[in-house]
Amino acid sequence: MASTSGVRLRNQSQIFLVGFMSHQITGCKLPSKRQVLSTLFFNMRTIKLESRSVKLSYKESAKLVIREVMIFWEKARIPTKLERNALRNLDTLYESWQSMQKISTKGTDHSRSKLAEFASTIDDLFDIASQDALETMTIEEDKEFLQKQRQKGRQGCMIGIDMRLTQAEERKSERLAIDMKRRVETFQFDYGK
Repeated sequence: MASTSGVRLRNQSQIFLVGFMSHQITGCKLPSKRQVLSTLFFNMRTIKLESRSVKLSYKESAKLVIREVMIFWEKARIPTKLERNALRNLDTLYESWQSMQKISTKGTDHSRSKLAEFASTIDDLFDIASQDALETMTIEEDKEFLQKQRQKGRQGCMIGIDMRLTQAEERKSERLAIDMKRRVETFQFDYGK
């Protein structure tokens, strides 16, 4: 008879209220709480570092997930909190998930309402925008995108690169390079005699 100890069953990779684990965050929207938790659990339960045969701790997994989340926010050009503050957001989310797991065995109306409330917000945006993000952002489309992502259902998506903005940034960097070159030449000319 064949051994099945190495076989991973589907229900073992399914997480309470989150669903299946995911090795990375994908999509064209900013990450949801569900995506963040599913990637966190994947990192904690399956990833092992090459230097050791031990699985990643919660803190190591959380840092990896936050860095991955920050990539999405940088692509959207939305200013974010510091990494340590984003980690606090993830800690709060993880702790609330743990408390939901604990109260799931209780059959009270209060516990059912708490579970329903958590389940209704798990697909909402995992928001790590800085407090003054809307004030510091200059492009109206980006502001509108953030506001839509914060709504129920996270409307809107990031599609491709904003070519006009990219070209404007390239022209700006070229002008800065020319200006720096001119300043260096002027400096060398003034002090070269």
